[in-house]
Amino acid sequence: MEDQQLVQLALQRRFLTGDQVDRARAEQKALADRGVQRSVWFLCQDLGFVTDAQTRDLQGRISSTRIRALEVEGYVIEGRLGNGGMGDVFRACNAVGQVVAVKLLATKFAQNAEYARRFQREARATLRLNHPHITRSLGAGEVQGQRYLMMELIAGPSLKEWITTRGPLAQSHGILLLRQMAEALRYAWDAGVLHRDVKPANIILGPLRPGSDEHFCAKICDFGLAKVWQEGDEGTRALSRGELTGTGIALGTPHYMSPEQASGEHDLDQRSDIYGLGATLYHALLGQTLYSGKSSAVIMYKQVTEALDLEPLAAKGIAPGLIALLAGMLAKEKAHRLRDWDAVLTGLRPLLPPPPTEMEPAAKPSASIRALLDGPTESSQRPSEQRRHPAWLVRIVGLAVVAVVGLSAIGYTALRRAPSATWNATPETLSQVLAEAAASTGVGEVMLAAGDYPGPWRLGVAHSRLCLRAAPGARLVVGPGEGAALRLEPGLVDCRILGLTIVAPGRLAIEALPGARAHLAGCTIASGCDRVLAATGAELTIAGLRCAATGSGLHARGGRLELSDLDLAGAPPLIAMQQVDVLVERSRLSASSGGGALISIAGGTCTLRALVVDAPGCAVALALDRVERSSLAAVELRQARIGMAGTASVLASIDGLTIDAVDEGVRWSGTWKPEWHWRQLRLKAPRLASGLPEEVIAAPVALGR
Repeated sequence: MEDQQLVQLALQRRFLTGDQVDRARAEQKALADRGVQRSVWFLCQDLGFVTDAQTRDLQGRISSTRIRALEVEGYVIEGRLGNGGMGDVFRACNAVGQVVAVKLLATKFAQNAEYARRFQREARATLRLNHPHITRSLGAGEVQGQRYLMMELIAGPSLKEWITTRGPLAQSHGILLLRQMAEALRYAWDAGVLHRDVKPANIILGPLRPGSDEHFCAKICDFGLAKVWQEGDEGTRALSRGELTGTGIALGTPHYMSPEQASGEHDLDQRSDIYGLGATLYHALLGQTLYSGKSSAVIMYKQVTEALDLEPLAAKGIAPGLIALLAGMLAKEKAHRLRDWDAVLTGLRPLLPPPPTEMEPAAKPSASIRALLDGPTESSQRPSEQRRHPAWLVRIVGLAVVAVVGLSAIGYTALRRAPSATWNATPETLSQVLAEAAASTGVGEVMLAAGDYPGPWRLGVAHSRLCLRAAPGARLVVGPGEGAALRLEPGLVDCRILGLTIVAPGRLAIEALPGARAHLAGCTIASGCDRVLAATGAELTIAGLRCAATGSGLHARGGRLELSDLDLAGAPPLIAMQQVDVLVERSRLSASSGGGALISIAGGTCTLRALVVDAPGCAVALALDRVERSSLAAVELRQARIGMAGTASVLASIDGLTIDAVDEGVRWSGTWKPEWHWRQLRLKAPRLASGLPEEVIAAPVALGR
């Protein structure tokens, strides 16, 4: 209904003509014939009939007051930022002025099971991703019947807006964009996510990251068509086929769609995103798309059948090496396309600005560009393929082969860091030392002498790659109050904090914000703190953490945590994870008082190994709620009323689980699959288990019998 209102209002304000609306309707029919559902308003935008500024103006005039009043996780929606094929994106603000973007599934799709699954798939895909060039998702759920996905808000135009308002990118900017997006999409693929809709509208050119001298920080967004795979039984990655689409249904955007997507194939891999990024970069460098036509069906047909023509790039003066790289990314057949993101980045490396270091003498090239591709699958000679390409392209590729492989063969060196430096700090000199260390271009270590260091501390991007090593007796001390004693801010990368004691009575000890990556080892949290850790979208490695009699323990939402050799005692929950990929091993957890679950894992994945949990007075020792993948090995759960409770979770592997519970050993709600491997399960409780097949209960050594 709202899309119709937008079309009518655009006609009234003469943003659209009747002919343009008729063309959008014809596009809609052509796409529907291929299984792609798009609204007329969406196609008016996609065809460029209305600008983004006009869209925002129209949407502001018809925004729903109910939506504006909606509150999501403490954030009140204030106004619409844009829309896509499945929903609208709104600006939202909380009581302390923090601003996020909230994507709501369009009302017309809310009752459609297929679109609901697709929206949920986007949430699952993005909540597991944490990369500086991917928009960070902060939460997902449902409120007042509205499905939502909460994301960081990026200040900056989309690449589509940039091209429309400022024209094509300079070659140097295009190379930077290609590197940032290739790194982001490689990370996503390695994390089990295929985007499937790479295009200029889904790339935001955000502001520079602190400490960076690059022109922009591009971030890819909108994983509405993302595909996720799971780990197979043999540890291999098998794509989950048929969950969103089937053969013969094309998903994506025609101008940037790979030939296999346009053909309706569903067995896609990273080479589809490689093609989409190649088509996006072509558009960004020239200001025009790779193929054009009167309808989306025509464009999709050209994606499959029309020969690749990169002559316009050569005519504009684009470097032959970059043209050759694009030729590899845009090959029609997957078998002849650059095989993976590592191959793309390898081909891109010679085009990057030279590092400030001397180069080794050049060596003769010793391999061909075929090393970057999949290699011959049938025959090393394919005359029909060769006839498809113009002679100029063959010559350019030949020259580029020499350039790419020659530079690769000489042992192209990475930027050498300055020699490691060491700074000695006392409580009186720490501020000055940190400023000096932050200004250094090298990797360094700050040695903290014994003493009380006043806080709170804020470690940001300038402290990346630093190591803070505390001598015995070195303590970060803050008085009672609000806020964290130690805050790890966005952009902090590979900072190490070793041996530090944190004294924070009534406070949060450590806070890690989205994008922070840090390593903590051998640290101690003094008794009396309110909470040990609050992390949102961070990647942390924590080893050897000690704390006793804390208010509560480690809490995280999104991101990744690796926890080992912990010795924690406090009020439940000691570990509370929501949509986190978490590993806990070689650790002991003890409840200092009763309460709910001592370990609570909701969503995400978890691996627990060599873990002892003493939970007297707790309702549950270990609670799994809709966990996507989990495994337990050598785990002991003691003295809780219920040892382990599982709700709609996947627990495919148990290799040693001992439960000694007051009331019930295992309470399982949801499916249990016969192919799961549960071994060495030992139960002692008045009621051994509920919700599990009888053969599962009979198989283990049941200590209670």
